[in-house]
Amino acid sequence: MAATRNLGTVLFLFTLAAGLAGVQSKAMASGRLAPPEEQLQGGSLEPPPLGSSSTNIPRNAQVMDQSAFALGTMVWNVIFVQGDGSIQTQRETWTPSEIANIQSKISGAESYWEGMTAGFNPAARLAINVNYVNGGSPMITGYEPSTDTSEVWINSVMNQLGYNNSSRFTNVRNFNQAQRNANNTNWATTILVLDNTSAYLTSYAYAYYGGPFTILENDSAGWGPQNFNMVLSHEMGHIFFANDEYYASGARVTDHGGYLNVANTNAERDAAGNRITPPQLNALMLNNGNYNTHVAFSPSVPSSQMFGFRDTDADNIPDILDTPASLTGSNAGSNPNTGFFAFAGNIQVTQLANLDPLNVGFSNSQSAMTIDTIISACYRLDSGMPVSLPAGDGSYGGYDESLSFTIAGLPYGLHAIDVYGFNSVGNSSNTLHYSFNVVPEPATLCLLAMSGLAVIRRRRK
Repeated sequence: MAATRNLGTVLFLFTLAAGLAGVQSKAMASGRLAPPEEQLQGGSLEPPPLGSSSTNIPRNAQVMDQSAFALGTMVWNVIFVQGDGSIQTQRETWTPSEIANIQSKISGAESYWEGMTAGFNPAARLAINVNYVNGGSPMITGYEPSTDTSEVWINSVMNQLGYNNSSRFTNVRNFNQAQRNANNTNWATTILVLDNTSAYLTSYAYAYYGGPFTILENDSAGWGPQNFNMVLSHEMGHIFFANDEYYASGARVTDHGGYLNVANTNAERDAAGNRITPPQLNALMLNNGNYNTHVAFSPSVPSSQMFGFRDTDADNIPDILDTPASLTGSNAGSNPNTGFFAFAGNIQVTQLANLDPLNVGFSNSQSAMTIDTIISACYRLDSGMPVSLPAGDGSYGGYDESLSFTIAGLPYGLHAIDVYGFNSVGNSSNTLHYSFNVVPEPATLCLLAMSGLAVIRRRRK
């Protein structure tokens, strides 16, 4: 087994001479930092403007922000790749049965990731749409992707899909952006799958923290096609900014990752790099899963929190989305002399700060993001029932909504009017409270007084 160090991560390349027999010899896949020349390049497309009706893109997200946390909706763009020998010697050919097996394993990884959020508020759960590019048939390149680890073949694939930037990262990133818009999802990533089971000259898998892609071989890192689901689940952990935990990766307990900037306390190295026994001995980012049963292990607590699953108050709403709505407004158009109350305002979602330290400027803008939306608003008059308010644009579901309403003919006296709203996880906004005192105009008071005197005089007669 030969290991090459690349940009602070470990990429394991296996050969037939490596002797991959036995479960314990299986190596782990790795998470990658951005190449130096790409660290300040986040993409060539513009993000939607604030207040945009395009609420599939998370609030404040830039194009590079394609998998900030594992909550909401996501599209996995799966591309099978195969060489044709026109540039480099062809070594591998996908068979229908191999593709069918990988597709079934991808379904297993999909279920695994969705299952981890099944207990959350419905608006916070992860829902994945698997998009098989080219109908699931291999896309052809002149290179041999199973042996060419330079990634030069990626642009030849992306060019066929209409993306012609000189940077493979920009091409895949823009493709992901187009696909998350087309599929109306919050997030997107691309999974590039290579065959290696004929010549078996390499066996590897890795992902860049936050994407825009992960690369896996049919037999990834020696785990075998039967365990592709476990390796893919591990790589998706990196897509969501989780660190490795296994000793050979070099990861330490002092490393941090994820939107919440969580310490990697289940790593097999201490702060000085010495081997230690982690608190959770079997974990997704540590040792994938059970080789014989093909079932991925649950993530450790720190990995789970790196994914975005921390729920401090145990209300089934992850901290990242457990924020209130913010309501502002005014009753400046009201007239207390005529009993006319008018309100105009705005309600919007709020965001938790993004503390993710990984791949900043490459796949992480560090923008404060949310997928929460505004779902309703209402007002309550005195002790009455809440009255629903229409959204200013005709329908709720945006990141901010304008509100307005009027109440005419309020009787004389003091009235309490409360205005508030809710976001998609059920959190309420602040309440705007108005004490509205309806007082007759002076002329009206004079008439009332005279009317009262007339009544008194009649009674005296």
